[in-house]
Amino acid sequence: MLGPKINGLVSGIEEELRCTFLKFDSYATVATNEFYHPLKTTGKDALVDIERDEILKSILTSIGRKEQTVIYCKSPQRVSSLMCRLLSAGLLTPDDTNDDLAEWLADNFHNEWSLVEGVKHGIAYHHAQLPRAVGALIVDLFNESKINILICTSTLIEGVNTNAKNIVIYDDCITKKTKLDMFTFNNISGRSGRMFEHFIGNVYIFGDKPQVELPFIDVPVVTQSKNASESLLLHLGEDVHEENKNRVKKFYDQNILPMSLLIKHQGIDPNKLINFAEELIEKFNAWNRMMCWDGIYPTSLELRHLSNVLFDHFNISSMGGGTVRSASQLHRKLVDIINKVDDKELITQNYDYWNGRDKTYSVDDSIQAVFNFKKNLVNYNLPKIIYAVSDIQELIFKRFDYPFGDFKPFAATLENFYYPAAINSLEEFGIPNQVAKKFIESNRSKIEDIDSIDSVIEFLINSDETSYKHLSEYELGFVKKALTYM
Repeated sequence: MLGPKINGLVSGIEEELRCTFLKFDSYATVATNEFYHPLKTTGKDALVDIERDEILKSILTSIGRKEQTVIYCKSPQRVSSLMCRLLSAGLLTPDDTNDDLAEWLADNFHNEWSLVEGVKHGIAYHHAQLPRAVGALIVDLFNESKINILICTSTLIEGVNTNAKNIVIYDDCITKKTKLDMFTFNNISGRSGRMFEHFIGNVYIFGDKPQVELPFIDVPVVTQSKNASESLLLHLGEDVHEENKNRVKKFYDQNILPMSLLIKHQGIDPNKLINFAEELIEKFNAWNRMMCWDGIYPTSLELRHLSNVLFDHFNISSMGGGTVRSASQLHRKLVDIINKVDDKELITQNYDYWNGRDKTYSVDDSIQAVFNFKKNLVNYNLPKIIYAVSDIQELIFKRFDYPFGDFKPFAATLENFYYPAAINSLEEFGIPNQVAKKFIESNRSKIEDIDSIDSVIEFLINSDETSYKHLSEYELGFVKKALTYM
């Protein structure tokens, strides 16, 4: 196990894994200067931000665009709003370095997105909800010094090496009001400086340095501590420790759903699966005609009923950053995905709807909502829940000798936004969905299997210039860069 500033492993891990924890306190590739800026203001973020912003402006004025700077914030919303304020402050002068990127972002998302104006001024942001290819491009531009200031959440801080000489810890929290612990603080501050580039890094801390002891690392699947969920414990079967058997006994004692089904859908709370099955047993007769469907195009009634099930039983409102607030809203958004409404139209629709009810709702808020919905719900949570719902309705309806549905094709197609699966896969190589769609759709007849990423990659490698005629020069750059990895 490799990690910065870890004090050890919790009791039992070394014996269970037959490993030894080695600690190296004195090894460091770069030196770090720490500058503390205690905050006098207390209260809500909006109030404290006034003081934070003044300190930040002073730091950025002295640094300018001569050195690479990463600014840590606790959430995507904070990242976006801070960049808007920095652009409004007039600290940064624009140039034409990233004009092509700005134009592409405006054309494919929204021309009033703050990121469009940001990249023109050498500033950008990064968080987990950005489309993967866009996020990767921003990191590359930062490391090439074409973007000089990068505002980000811990997702970038903890996973990607950058060439930042300066780190600004703007927020002293991880999420909401959970204070930054020593482990995360050291992880963030350790990103300042870069071996063989600049051996001294600067860390600017707003507020107080965490005083908590360095953590001991827990691996719940090994220790079966209180951090292990009931779903995880179920998956361990007979290997569950004696003290945890009472936590899973209720699942073995019930006869609503077989253990094999609960274990198959390990990532979903088994209590929720059983609760849904119980209601289905109560209402099997009334619900059968609305659930006895298959294929990838449910009727409006069938999709509306599925939306009700997802919303009522699986806590959808807490997923995707709260972008879905009712079953009817989920139904409407799923219809848009089925109809292949593009991101730009989704963003505009969402903005017009919410801004009409709240004038403070911004284009950035709308973009964040669309990204959250597509990444956290459509591309991840909804498909895995729908697979489980499909298995449960099949099981229950069979008990009553009723016909049953099969939602698995729908879930698989939804996961890929109703486009060939290869389009989603190309995002991993740095080709945005918008570019991949153009390329694949315009060459559909020439590609042997448009759902196979291997088939599409083979065509990409061997295709001539005529295959790229529908791409702009800038979009062609995404493909050429991706080909270097293939």
